[in-house]
Amino acid sequence: LASTQHRKNKDIPEGGSKGVVLLNQAHQDKADVAFRKYIDAVLDLMLVKEPEEDILFLGPDEGTAHLMDWASSHAKQRGYWYWKDITTG
Repeated sequence: LASTQHRKNKDIPEGGSKGVVLLNQAHQDKADVAFRKYIDAVLDLMLVKEPEEDILFLGPDEGTAHLMDWASSHAKQRGYWYWKDITTG
């Protein structure tokens, strides 16, 4: 597993932070909506002009390919310069 993860994450810069979306028990059926709102909120932060530019990488989990495709398209629509690189995997 460690070897696979190392190869899978070879293009992700070291350091940075990780985020997790935890849904309230009553809203487990709204994962797609929560993800889309999370991405919009993160893009709100990323699209503010700062002297030092940060890059966002999303690492998909099983069964989330459709969300990664949406995130790339949405980032492009929002004007995120690195929209093609927003997802890994």
